Amino acid sequence: TLSFEHIYFNSDKRDAQAEQDALKLLDQLKHPDAPIDTHIAGDSFMMGQQYDDITEYGVSRIFGQEFAAKLFKLNPGDDWQGPVKSSYGAHLIRISNKTPARPVELSTVRNKVRNEWQAEQRLSMDKIFYQNLRQRYDIVIENIPDKDESGKEG
Repeated sequence: TLSFEHIYFNSDKRDAQAEQDALKLLDQLKHPDAPIDTHIAGDSFMMGQQYDDITEYGVSRIFGQEFAAKLFKLNPGDDWQGPVKSSYGAHLIRISNKTPARPVELSTVRNKVRNEWQAEQRLSMDKIFYQNLRQRYDIVIENIPDKDESGKEG
């Protein structure tokens, strides 16, 4: 999971200038003597600026898979990084926390694994049942005569 904040630059509003504007702000953020309120920098983003303990899947649902893949390759720290592109535009990113994935204990997912296995077994058995059933019968599709607009057979 990641905890991060972003500064968004809307590509619909800024066109090709979004990435350039992001790079310009990133340069300004590298100078600690330049007081920049990152909460009002960039454009407003409908789904918020701060995300806490969000999974890669969660990020991809909001920003897209490519964005999520790039985001999870970044390192945590106090520095702003980017820009990272999404379908919305360009984003400057600051990752405050990154928790690596860990194996899940079987006891935690035992019921889900059992239910999924049973569902697969049912589907497999149903498929075999219907194949055997089809072998026992001949299926014949007969021609049905066409009817004209008055309902008479033609």
